[in-house]
Amino acid sequence: MNWKLTGWEGINLSVPEDWELSSVDGNREKGTFSLDDGYSIRVEVEWEYPKSTFSMENLIEKYMKELIKKGKNIKCNIVKIKTNFFADKSGAILHWKNHEEGYSSVSYCKKCGRVLFLRVYFPDKRRSKEIFTRILNSLSEHPEQGRETWAIYKLVFSAPENLKRISSSLKAGDITFTFQETQGKGEISLSQIALGNILLKKQPLSAWTKERMGGKIIEEKQEERDNHSYFYFRYKKKTLSLAWEKGVSWYCPISRRIFLVTGNTDPSLLKIYCHQEK
Repeated sequence: MNWKLTGWEGINLSVPEDWELSSVDGNREKGTFSLDDGYSIRVEVEWEYPKSTFSMENLIEKYMKELIKKGKNIKCNIVKIKTNFFADKSGAILHWKNHEEGYSSVSYCKKCGRVLFLRVYFPDKRRSKEIFTRILNSLSEHPEQGRETWAIYKLVFSAPENLKRISSSLKAGDITFTFQETQGKGEISLSQIALGNILLKKQPLSAWTKERMGGKIIEEKQEERDNHSYFYFRYKKKTLSLAWEKGVSWYCPISRRIFLVTGNTDPSLLKIYCHQEK
C-alpha cells in the first residue's frame, strides 16, 4: 500500500494514496475536511478552539454518544493503542463496530488549545487497526519552523504560518489558493493547472499567462532552469489601479502542470513542490 501526505489548515496526516479530499468547510479556527476513496468517506477531521473551560471526560462521553447515534447497533468503547500522538495532549481513542468498523481519536492540545476529532472508517475490516495507527501517528497540527504544509490533489506547498487562507477554488484540474498576511496588507495567490502540456502546445507560456491574467502585464523576463520554463512579470490587478503587483508562472514537464503565483508580496514566500511530494 502506497501512502501520501494530506495537509489542510495546518493539519497534516498521511493516508493511502487513493484516499482524496472530498469536502472542506470552515477556517483555521474551526472547520472540517473529509477524504474518500471514490466509494465512501474514509476520513473525517474536525477541529475547534473551545471558548471556555471544558471537561475532557464529558467531551469523550458526548462524542461516544454522537457515534452511537449515527448508526444502528453501534458498539463503541475506549481502547488503548500504542501511539506518540498524545505526548502533549489529553484525550482518548475510540473503537466502534456495526456493519462496518471505525476508529476515532478525540484530543485537546495543551500547546495551542485546540480540540481535534479524527474519524477513520473501514468498510473492509482487514488491517483496520494497523492503518488507523499509522494515520494517527502521522497526524500533526502545528507548524514546523514557522511554516504550514498544504497538500491536496497532488499540489504540495508550504506557506509561512502568518498567511491566512481567505479563499480557495478546488476545481478539477484548476486549483487556486489566496492567502493574506494576518497583520498587514500582503496578499498572495497560487494556482495549479493540469494538462499544461496540452495548453502550451499552441502558445508559449508567456502568451498563456497573459491570457489567464487578463488586464495589463509588463513582461520582466523569461528563462529556462532545470528543464522548467519560467515567465516573470508585473501586472495591475485592477484596470485603474496605480499599483503594480508581481507574478511568476512556470511549466513543470515532469508533472505536466502549470503553476502561477501572483500578489503584492514576494512570490518566494510559497515553497511549491511542483513534481514531488514533501
